Amino acid sequence: MKRFFIALTTAVLASTTAQATTSCMDSEEMEAALVDWYAEKAVGPKIDRDETEIQLWASEQNGTWTLVSYYESGQSCVIAQGDHTTPEPDLQQQEELYSMLVVPNERAL
Repeated sequence: MKRFFIALTTAVLASTTAQATTSCMDSEEMEAALVDWYAEKAVGPKIDRDETEIQLWASEQNGTWTLVSYYESGQSCVIAQGDHTTPEPDLQQQEELYSMLVVPNERAL
């Protein structure tokens, strides 16, 4: 599972079809939308970044992914989303890219 999570995280960072957005809503509503509309599920644990947590959501069924930032206020924002996830890139490259993941400053919430 860790390998799959790292592979999807790498795909998030390397995908040419990624699109940054600023869609924000209640965290429960966000998760329901990802499940219902995109057939995505949470992949791996939430990761602490600054004063937020981030979570990667993905769908093996349709190849989409969404990177979500969770705030203490109960709101969540889409950081990036895309499709065409890449299966099993080089493990060392995955770990290096994952360690460089930076969450944009969205403290306005």
